[in-house]
Amino acid sequence: MIFSSRVWPCRLDPNMTTSTTTTTTPQVHDLTSLLRTWYPAELFSPATPASASTSTSTSTSTAASGGSPPRPRPFVTLTYAQSIDAKIAGPGGTQIRLSGAESMYLTHALRALHDSILVGVGTVVSDDPQLSARLPIPLPIEQQPRPLILDPNLKSPTTCKLIRNHRKGTMPRPTFFCSEESTLPNDRRQEFEAAGARVEVLPLQATSRLSLTALLARQDLLGRSLMIEGGASVITAFLEAGLVDLLIITVAPTIVGEGICAVRQGLSLLRCAFYSQNLPPDLEPVETRVFGKDTVIVARPKKQAELNGQ
Repeated sequence: MIFSSRVWPCRLDPNMTTSTTTTTTPQVHDLTSLLRTWYPAELFSPATPASASTSTSTSTSTAASGGSPPRPRPFVTLTYAQSIDAKIAGPGGTQIRLSGAESMYLTHALRALHDSILVGVGTVVSDDPQLSARLPIPLPIEQQPRPLILDPNLKSPTTCKLIRNHRKGTMPRPTFFCSEESTLPNDRRQEFEAAGARVEVLPLQATSRLSLTALLARQDLLGRSLMIEGGASVITAFLEAGLVDLLIITVAPTIVGEGICAVRQGLSLLRCAFYSQNLPPDLEPVETRVFGKDTVIVARPKKQAELNGQ
């Protein structure tokens, strides 16, 4: 289990400040200690043999006995960067750089803490992400998160970095989830598998999206913790389904104007940038912290906080 095995060699910038109170004072936190305050203690303990044996990926690094019992589904972290006007991408989904160096380091640390990391096909096509944890001390492949892609019709290019990096031996094998009702020719799936990717089939739910419940049932692929990075349709789907356990939103001090919002217009949960003292009523504030020029907001949906006993 990545949560229980990672020890960070670096410390946060001593100039970072916390803004959960009316005053801000410089703080120096070991990164592991900071993240432990955001997550349930069980995720930092070894997995039980029963839960460890369900994983077939090389990314699971701990399978010790005497650990915590398996969860009914993975712990889900939803994290993304947005502008002050709630944009995560430019016009037409064009990629824009929002996170500064300090908050980007936090993102890479979060990636390393999770067993798996999920994006939608739109993110793969527009951004060609690596989804790897790139830290000052390089992580071995078994401590990298498993890349997962929601791609109903297998539109991702087989030349994407996720597949290329696996073939180079620097990242775990990526898994592309397609629809069981897809009319794709068999050779398209074979093309992905020949390139080195795994292809799994998921049923559709009533909204004609891939079933997130069926996805989260695949703990053999997802492990005990899942990090979601986007894009907008994936963010919206998980929020609407109430399947998010922790929200980590980076707000950059910039206005994009025309572009794509993190959540679609009908969902007001995170429509605009918000601060811990003024959260919507269905969010429980955890922490608000300044990382360089960015403000990082951590919150829990109240229903999930109650389920997690927090």
